[in-house]
Amino acid sequence: MSRNKWVLHKMETVIEKKLSIQMERNKKYKTVEEVLKLNEEYGVVEFVLEENNKLIHVALEDSGLKEKYIQVLNVDRGSHIVHFPSSKFVFQEGDKVILYGQIDNIKELVLEQASENLNA
Repeated sequence: MSRNKWVLHKMETVIEKKLSIQMERNKKYKTVEEVLKLNEEYGVVEFVLEENNKLIHVALEDSGLKEKYIQVLNVDRGSHIVHFPSSKFVFQEGDKVILYGQIDNIKELVLEQASENLNA
């Protein structure tokens, strides 16, 4: 049966049609990148708080990140990860921070750290 060209063609057609239907159904789901990248202004950045960073020993609520449209997604402290830290969360040197927000504001924050480290 599988050697008959007509049968093979019909089977391929049915399989292609089912795959096409399945792909259409799955279009309603978006990838993480599609969800987080609403436009060119927003994105996700990861960086490490190095010595002299102005965020070290500062509570999230006092950091000014919210006013700059920056959301802290999680903080990796090596021994544990803090997901969506509370407003009372205090940053420490060496924290690996994952931020979501306006790219320009995040770049400014990262560049501030780089320039402070050069001046130290």
